Order: sequence, then structure tokens, then C-alpha cells
Amino acid sequence: DIRVIQPELSIGSYFETTNMTSNPMKNAITGFLNKSVVVAESLTPGQNAIPYQQFVTQNMTWTALTHSGLLAFSLQAQLTSILPPLSEVLSRLTFAIEWGKSDAFTNGQKTSTFDTNAAIPAGDPRTLWDGFRWCAQQTQIKKNASAGLTVKMFTDLIGLAGRFGRNPAERLWETGYMGYAKLLNLKDDAGNAVVLTQDKVGPGAAIRTGVFGQLLGSSIHVDDDFPADMDANGVRVAGGTKTGFLMIHKPYVRPANFMGAQIMASDHVLFLSNQKAVKINSMDALSYTEAPSQTVPFVTRIDDVEIAVTD
Repeated sequence: DIRVIQPELSIGSYFETTNMTSNPMKNAITGFLNKSVVVAESLTPGQNAIPYQQFVTQNMTWTALTHSGLLAFSLQAQLTSILPPLSEVLSRLTFAIEWGKSDAFTNGQKTSTFDTNAAIPAGDPRTLWDGFRWCAQQTQIKKNASAGLTVKMFTDLIGLAGRFGRNPAERLWETGYMGYAKLLNLKDDAGNAVVLTQDKVGPGAAIRTGVFGQLLGSSIHVDDDFPADMDANGVRVAGGTKTGFLMIHKPYVRPANFMGAQIMASDHVLFLSNQKAVKINSMDALSYTEAPSQTVPFVTRIDDVEIAVTD
């Protein structure tokens, strides 16, 4: 059985996923967008051609890696139930794949590692690709909240990101549970809450399903795996008590999938224990339009957000 999995609560659902026709697969688009050029009118054939432009090649390649989820259940329990547990099996396997991808989106460190208190063992989904926190370490465009979180930090971050922060529809804020709690208490100079949630704007508001709220016109994603044990520089350390925020420019994030998800069942290995094993395989990839750097800050961050709750 092959299924395409994209639950609305996963961070991956914010980005357009490319269906790969081969693995690896090169992006068919060979250049970035260019400004138009002025071409003078002429009645003479071959005159006033479009001037030469220097095209920058993307040369972006997706390389999908396989990650798997495994579930075992009792054959006796299945035989005594009215309905086979198919829906629950599919739900749990789907969750395994999406949870692995979500962790990789946020914390993936394939090229290099920087977290000193989060060793990444072989087979961990964080080895699938370089995630958003890794990108933020490369761009180094950030604000520090050591003196307290303010609205100005978020507006400053939008400005520092330049063209990557100007369009609210193309921005995505990511944080964890404590970061979200801080946002709910964040107010502007007039004392007004700056986070719009469904209860404030009403059921007819244009807030997409699964979004916790909006900040400065952009969706907020609260992720299970966003760290709350970081230091003032956004690095996970022993005894860390900080969390943070990421601002992500969505069009530069290019996930891809090869062949959807494959689900297989077998009782061969667990034959003696009267159990059935069900496995799911998914081949996923993530690439970026350009490599993250200080001149290409498509992921920026706010660091040093204390997780302690004070009155």
C-alpha cells in the first residue's frame, strides 16, 4: 500500500513538497528570478536584442533517504476484536514518519553538528538533512532576549532578514511550548496582545487549520521537538534553560518525496510470540533554494528566551 502522508499539524505541511521521479533528482529550474531589461523598439530584424544577463544556477539536488517506523500487535487481540485495528495501525505508522520528519526539519544536523548536549546516534532522523536550527546557525542573523522578550525584537528580525522577511504570507514562526506561552503574554506598547488566536478573531478568520495563532500576520508553528534546553546562542547544552524562535522564509524550503510511503506487514520474525509486525518506509529529502549564509538569511532567530515562568 502506497500513501502520501501530510498531516496538517506537521511542520512539513507548510511547504510545497516535490514528487521525485528519480533518486537523486536535480531541480529542473536552472536559474533564479531576474529583473526585466529595457529593449528599444526597432523595425530592423536582429536589432536591439535582449541584453545579456548573468544567470545564477541553482544546481539544487534532492537525495532521498529511507526512514522507517515499526509497530507490533497481538494476533490474539486482533482475532477477539470486532474490527481489525487497521485504522489505528495506519495512524500510528503515519505518526512515526511525520514525527521523524518534524524532528529533522527542526533539529537536523547532517553536514555538521553544533548541539553539545544532544548526541545524534546512527539512525536518528536528525541525520536525514540539515534542519532549520542548523540553517540559523549558518546565517547568524539574530536578536537576543536576555533583557526580556519584546515586540520590537520580532519587527527588527523582519527588517534584518530583508527580502526574506517582507511578505507575511511567506514567513513562518517556529517555537516550542514555552516559547508559545511567552508569545501569548506578549503585548505592544498600548497593552494589546500581538498574537491572534482563533478565540480572538472568530471562527470565520483566515487562519489555516492546525495553526496555533498568527504573529505580525504570519503563522506560528509550535513544535514538540523545539528545544527548551539551549544556551544564549541557541545551542543545546547540559543544564540549558533557554528556548527561542525561528523565522523561516517558506519559499526557500524545498522538501521532496520519492514513491510516497510503503506499508508492509509480516508475522515471520514474531511468529513464535504470536504477533504481527507492520512496517512503514518513506523516502524523503530536503533541499534549499540557496545555501544559508549571512547574505542569504532565509532562517533567522531570537535566542536567550528564558523558559522560567515569572509572575
